[in-house]
Amino acid sequence: DGIFTALFVLQRMVDTGKRLSELASVIGTYPQVIENAAVDPGLKGRASTDKAIERKRRQFERELGGAGRILIRPSGTESLVRVMVEGSDIGRIAAMAKELASLIEGGLGRPG
Repeated sequence: DGIFTALFVLQRMVDTGKRLSELASVIGTYPQVIENAAVDPGLKGRASTDKAIERKRRQFERELGGAGRILIRPSGTESLVRVMVEGSDIGRIAAMAKELASLIEGGLGRPG
């Protein structure tokens, strides 16, 4: 992914004749919070298809109103699902990430 992204950015620089700093100046940045949800190893792939998790993610994305993003993905190396939330209000995005991680653990968590 990184190599493809770098090539895309370089091509955009060539096409526009702009420096990287000029292209990057239009990108807004937001605080980012990451929470890990411990899950049963055999179930971590279900985080992206679970209806309750998806419903809550969509609700939070509507609340962000396009001024942030939410990414939920299984770890490639651990029995975890990673929840990343970006947005302008650090307190609110931290609460969103924690709530999503708790929901994931509740539905896909490790058995007792």
